Amino acid sequence: MRKVGILVVVCLLVATGIMAAMAYTTASVESDMSVKLTRNANALLALKASGIHNASYFETRKNYTDVLEIDLSKGYNNETFGVQDNSAYCWEDLFGVKNNSENRVKVSITLNPNVQGRIHIHGRLGKGDNWTRISSVHDKHPGSALVFFLDPGAEEWIDLKTTAMNGHLATYNWKLIVDAVAVQPENPL
Repeated sequence: MRKVGILVVVCLLVATGIMAAMAYTTASVESDMSVKLTRNANALLALKASGIHNASYFETRKNYTDVLEIDLSKGYNNETFGVQDNSAYCWEDLFGVKNNSENRVKVSITLNPNVQGRIHIHGRLGKGDNWTRISSVHDKHPGSALVFFLDPGAEEWIDLKTTAMNGHLATYNWKLIVDAVAVQPENPL
């Protein structure tokens, strides 16, 4: 009887091996999928313009609606002024970032290009104490990313500060880049 049992187990292992060898190498499965194009405030990673500063606002550009624009030269009556040399200006709660996804995300705010200039940009989380320089001082000291985490449904307001050095009058332009990466929950084991 014991020999029969061992023979049955061996036959089952051989049959399983044969079936595994016959497994498919390609497959095609159909499933429904959708995505909705929406305004910025309803996006999974939403950016919000300040209600108190003319320097941040939404604009329509080339068929893109609700693009967050930040122009630190804007002032009274939305006119363009600028900042003077050897000065520092701070905009508290200049723009917001909201996580509308189901995951906790790691958010990074950077500027492109990250090049040397006479105006340096610093960012911090609203009402925080620690400023992060997000624009380059020079090649040896590139700007860093302002990094923070957002839970699902959470939002954070960002302050920006300019530090202008003396020098030639110029206009500086950057792209503000807000990246978010889902953070995997820690393994409970």
